[in-house]
Amino acid sequence: PQDQNNGKISDHAGIAFCQAFYRSLANMDSVRKAFDIGCAAARKEMRGEVGSDGRFILLPEDSDHDERVFSPIAGTFRETTRPPPPSNAPAPPTFYVGRTSDQCVCVESILRHRLTTIGGGYGSGKSALAMATADYASQHRRIDAVVWVDVTTADRFFADVTEAAEKVIQKAEDDDLNPMNKKMMNIKKRSSSIDTHAPDTSILVDLASAGRVLVVLNDFENLVLNGFGGQGV
Repeated sequence: PQDQNNGKISDHAGIAFCQAFYRSLANMDSVRKAFDIGCAAARKEMRGEVGSDGRFILLPEDSDHDERVFSPIAGTFRETTRPPPPSNAPAPPTFYVGRTSDQCVCVESILRHRLTTIGGGYGSGKSALAMATADYASQHRRIDAVVWVDVTTADRFFADVTEAAEKVIQKAEDDDLNPMNKKMMNIKKRSSSIDTHAPDTSILVDLASAGRVLVVLNDFENLVLNGFGGQGV
């Protein structure tokens, strides 16, 4: 908690100050301007004037702080950080706690086996667990792509899978830094546009051959319980 009497500040205010201060310096602002920007950011996190009440002091007080720490660098910059694998999976729920052990079991299973099934009653959080597992495996570079399929009906099953794969391929194509970019471009050249009435399922084979692909069939149990629309399992 903040103490207005002895000059203490909250952790959030301190973090806000540091982030704004160093970001301003990186933008080649003067130290004094960066200090003022940092104080303004901290002020949003706490009550009262920050910077004028002694909680933040620009030292040494008798020095010239109007100089810039960084100067422009000649040339251009190119982003080289490897992007996360292409994925169309939904982001995990914001409030997702108490399932870490289940998530670890799922991650280990998908890395060791070709098929992993998440079971449970309706509303037990199967989809949330699948989202968190896919996100973890993706962020830690354990797989090369994630294809999230929201299964609808038996008649549209292959169309659902193919359309989801097409979205992932498109994401890989749009990112020049993605290691699967060139592979995806080759797949795109070999695969014609998707016809939902007669989907080109060979695109799934091509996608799988391009790397380690995690395919999540969300709500697939509905098809199993309904016997694939009466066609039998």
